[in-house]
Amino acid sequence: NIYLSKPVNPLGYAIQILKGLLTGYPTLNWGTWFLYCLFTVELLHFFASRWRSVPDWVKFILFYGAGWLITWQLMPIAQVTHIPANRWYIHEAIIAYSLFLMGSIINKSGLYLRLFPSSASLVMCIIFLVITASTFNLNTGPFSPYYKPGVIMSLSQHGHPLFFLLTAMTGIGFIVTLATLIPQNFIFSFIGE
Repeated sequence: NIYLSKPVNPLGYAIQILKGLLTGYPTLNWGTWFLYCLFTVELLHFFASRWRSVPDWVKFILFYGAGWLITWQLMPIAQVTHIPANRWYIHEAIIAYSLFLMGSIINKSGLYLRLFPSSASLVMCIIFLVITASTFNLNTGPFSPYYKPGVIMSLSQHGHPLFFLLTAMTGIGFIVTLATLIPQNFIFSFIGE
């Protein structure tokens, strides 16, 4: 009642929240959109992993290209398909799945960052940080008639397809190499679990 500044029908409000949750919108906490998207990414992976004859790098190109085109033209595609924009974050999950595939490709390559000496990890961490910090603002466009400033994945905004990918990959590289530099400890292990 305080939040809405008007009388609230508890049953109607509960039904509205439940409807949002069941249709793939985080009505109680917008920050949990990522969990909905991750759920849909897992479903995409379940089906796409059945294409064993297609190499992961080909799937990456296909999903990234399709995901970027779909989110770039999100509103017209939502109208044609009658799937509301990001219902269960299906539109955004296609891009997110391509990033998931990139991680899988790197993992399968046998590149284990923990095997690098700390000095090499520190240098890589700094390089990734510098690239990320100097390129993140390249995504502010304008790149299309549907231009929206900034990258906001929860709204399927990505900016330029190559700049977004560059910044996403270097940002991930920064976080991963930073994680290799931090000694294992109880607090992070507890949070991770």
